[in-house]
Amino acid sequence: MNALVYDIEIRRCIDDGRSPREINSDTGREYEYCNGWDDHFGMGIGVLCCWDFLTNRARVFSQENVAEFGELCKQRQVVSGFNIHKYDNKICEAYGVTIPEYQSFDIYREVLIAAGIDPNGKTPGGRKLNDFARVNLNIQKIEDGRNAPKMWQRGQWAQQTTYCLDDVAIEASLFRKAINGTLIDPFTGQVVKLELPEVVRGLVAK
Repeated sequence: MNALVYDIEIRRCIDDGRSPREINSDTGREYEYCNGWDDHFGMGIGVLCCWDFLTNRARVFSQENVAEFGELCKQRQVVSGFNIHKYDNKICEAYGVTIPEYQSFDIYREVLIAAGIDPNGKTPGGRKLNDFARVNLNIQKIEDGRNAPKMWQRGQWAQQTTYCLDDVAIEASLFRKAINGTLIDPFTGQVVKLELPEVVRGLVAK
């Protein structure tokens, strides 16, 4: 299958404007923060992991060689992930890698559209990646994503990579279910009737 699924874990924490900034116990100083959810360059790329369906292999990239990931994307028909239109794709773009919207299949976004929810509006509850993993795969994420940049700043790069690879494995399984018409919406408990984009329908047809 000429597709890949990817996920990014960032270097800097995101200040939500509500919670106090946390202290890195290793240094005794505040963790580094970016300037909010729109500061995609400031987030940095701690690690970018993907599952390549065409070669049946996992790939790991860093901020320093993200251009290589961009070249891989150009060789694949579909690039997928969870909430990538609002998040991962924009981080990639900030670092010089543009994933065209026609090529990008965002599982989360497609579920919202199928549910009649504006995917560009406020993020509704009950549909986090962990919710999809629990309902569809009977598993849970191994870590909270908010801790990922703290891992990077503590030098726990192996832990951050392991977490990212685990999320990619979940998303790859959800992608298969989505294109096969068996993905369950954790909010409704029902199978989602997705209107697959043409590029994905072509993938399924093959």
